[in-house]
Amino acid sequence: MPHDAMKIAEFITDAVLRPRLVAKGCLVVYDPERRLRDLCLNMATERICVVDAGAGSLPGRQAMQQALRELGRPGPTLDGLLVYVPANAPLTDEAWQANPFAAAAACGAVFPDGAGDDYEQLCLRARPDHQTDIRRLFAQTAGGPAFEVIDAVGGGFGWPQLKAALQVESGREILLALLAPNDGQHSALKATEGWVSEAHDFFKATLGLKLTTRGKTWSALAEEAWRFVLFSEFAFDLPGVLPAALPDALQQVPRAPAEARAIVEGVCESLRTDPRSQPTYVERAQAMQAQLNLPELCRALDDLGQRETFPFEERAVLHRTLQAQLDTARQLVARHKTSVWRGQADSQAQWQLMHAALALVQACDDLERGLPDHTRSMGALLDHYVATLREGDRLQREFEEAAGDHVDAQGLLDGAVRHARGRYRQLAERVQVALMKHVEATPWPPAGRLLNTEVFDRFAAGPLAEQGRRVAYLMVDALRYELGVALERLLADDGPVVLHAACAQLPTVTPVGMASL
Repeated sequence: MPHDAMKIAEFITDAVLRPRLVAKGCLVVYDPERRLRDLCLNMATERICVVDAGAGSLPGRQAMQQALRELGRPGPTLDGLLVYVPANAPLTDEAWQANPFAAAAACGAVFPDGAGDDYEQLCLRARPDHQTDIRRLFAQTAGGPAFEVIDAVGGGFGWPQLKAALQVESGREILLALLAPNDGQHSALKATEGWVSEAHDFFKATLGLKLTTRGKTWSALAEEAWRFVLFSEFAFDLPGVLPAALPDALQQVPRAPAEARAIVEGVCESLRTDPRSQPTYVERAQAMQAQLNLPELCRALDDLGQRETFPFEERAVLHRTLQAQLDTARQLVARHKTSVWRGQADSQAQWQLMHAALALVQACDDLERGLPDHTRSMGALLDHYVATLREGDRLQREFEEAAGDHVDAQGLLDGAVRHARGRYRQLAERVQVALMKHVEATPWPPAGRLLNTEVFDRFAAGPLAEQGRRVAYLMVDALRYELGVALERLLADDGPVVLHAACAQLPTVTPVGMASL
């Protein structure tokens, strides 16, 4: 039976308590509000013992112990024990030790067990198509509304024509289908008008949206619904309290009540991430942004929240990233990897450059912190470069490639580029200073190290002298060691590769290097 067709008492009994009792054989229900007493007592049968601890802890404990003994016998006459306790569940070990019904809890299960057993959450699960009304009732009623009030939510609406036309069952599926129908659903909506009045009631119940359009076509309803849903998510995400967080010019734009926030955010996230609806989402969001003139009206807002409902918000996040501290900037870049707007050509190039700049800066910070541990000798410094420091060169190369691929006519990223280059230069200078101190005190090349002048004789001359042996010898000017590592990884797909590091003649400029070879 669909949840919306069940009364709340039936849902709690059949979907929550009974499955736990059957699974564990024993269940202790703590209920300080005494809301579930009749419900629990009505679960008693010839095979299920229900103990009402509200009649007194001593009689209740005795009845519980007798039932536990029966459950523990071979071929028991009982299938389960439910203990109803009209009090709060113990919270500490000491409280559990003093609790007369702890034995039953230890043998089986406890209710409530976690946030999902909160009365409001149970009602939301029981009536998922009416979450906005449910949340509103709980906000207005101290202690939560009575079962009868929850059962009356929705007035018995089951949306039969919408479900039939769209071939779906739940309210969430109806909402997604009304906003972004597939071809079959779109054809069904065009073929009949009987669903329109239900759609008006559905939007009011689920989102708090009172449609104003008099159109009886899907396109007319969808236009208003998309505007309402998108703007609602945007408004909910703004830091601060609504409506004060909104610019004055947007105060009167219709938006959902706070009780509908979870539904709004959930459906927007689904529309953005589902490949089937994503193109429709992008088209609608771009159109709504233009209609509401959001970039201009929100120009003064420094922080637009965590969600990128509209494309102009992605620009704002980029500006925040440029101004943020390193850790915050990394979080913003990581968040943007899942943005629906990441595929825009200009945006993609800018974010790739930001990612490369942040990766380089972070690596330089890490490498510089570890450098003092490897500068005691020239050999230690060379080994450290071959094993670790080369990563800074790799990231610098990837950063410069990203910078070269991006044309920044407005100079938006100039500051980030300068900072990354300066940070790499600082690391390189520290490494160079350490190396030069050793060169002044120790002969170069260091003893026992492979030299550039030895490479040909050691690796190529012998094989070349063998008859019928083929050797390819590539001499590349300014091939930095990290590029050699990259080449090794490419060649490793075709066969075994051995990489050796060789010391060049100082200073490592082309005329000296070529002369030494």
